[in-house]
Amino acid sequence: MRKEADDALVLEESDLCRIPARQRESNKGTYGPLLCIAGSEGMAGAAYLTALGAYRSGAGLVRILTPEVNRSVLQIQLPEAIVESYDLETEAVTAENPERQFLAQQQGSITVSEEEEPAGQAKNQRLPLSLARLEELLASSKAVVIGPGLGQSEAAVALVKETLSRCEVPLVVDADALNLIARRPSLLSYRKSNWIFTPHPGEMSRLTEHEIPEILCESRAIAAAYRDHYGVTVCLKTSESIIAAAESRKIYRNESGTPALAKAGSGDVLSGIIAGLLCLGMEPGAAAAYGAYLHGRAGQVAAGKFSLHGILARDIADAVPTVMRSAQTIELEDMGEE
Repeated sequence: MRKEADDALVLEESDLCRIPARQRESNKGTYGPLLCIAGSEGMAGAAYLTALGAYRSGAGLVRILTPEVNRSVLQIQLPEAIVESYDLETEAVTAENPERQFLAQQQGSITVSEEEEPAGQAKNQRLPLSLARLEELLASSKAVVIGPGLGQSEAAVALVKETLSRCEVPLVVDADALNLIARRPSLLSYRKSNWIFTPHPGEMSRLTEHEIPEILCESRAIAAAYRDHYGVTVCLKTSESIIAAAESRKIYRNESGTPALAKAGSGDVLSGIIAGLLCLGMEPGAAAAYGAYLHGRAGQVAAGKFSLHGILARDIADAVPTVMRSAQTIELEDMGEE
């Protein structure tokens, strides 16, 4: 790791030995469970890629909370994951439908109301599973990811609000969850120092109202300012991503990466990688910094195999173990197994 003139820290391949070693006496529960709240109808891929990234970076057990319509494809594509599903066919609860509201209360579902709901939209959203079940999933998880492919539906609003308000473990907030926070700033009242925001410039623009060109020119200052104001770790994704760590106050600049990463699903993989490192026991700021480095290096490895134009997001996830191998080799040598 080197320190730049502006005090930003830059990770190098030799730093991978700092990733926590896998204990000899351990099991899948030692490195999980990770809960991925991801996907919507037509967006099963986002949930898949997030979970795959997490498994490839070290998570021992991944659970995916997603609509029932996604179950089959996820169980086929990633049988190692446990799929928890909910039904999107349920009619939304509104104040104008008291009979439906009574039924929802009897079934253990809840209705949430947002004061800052955009004009012309319903102010009440129904959580698409029982609150007790959501609380159980959150309480039994070592880390949580929310947002990839989640959409902007009423169910998504309710899931984001109830997760943010109840989650106590490290939480990676990405994609649609960030967009919902930008539309409903009151959700930031639940913020905790173990949250990691992973916005691209467009999402950061919506969160801060800075224009994208300004964000690209002043990424460090804007990421650090957001961190300082809200107390969360920020991983601002650009060609040289900036990570502003909440707990250590460090600033990292990521110099790994390649234009090959400009593919759909690449950000979902990054969120999963960061979450996998959280499951290994890394602090949020370090997990975000090392996750960004691994993601960039994995993109370089995948591009070397498939070309700059030809890689898919899943290729990035599948290349992560190759990058992590250098750290694993050190561990095995220490254990006398090589």
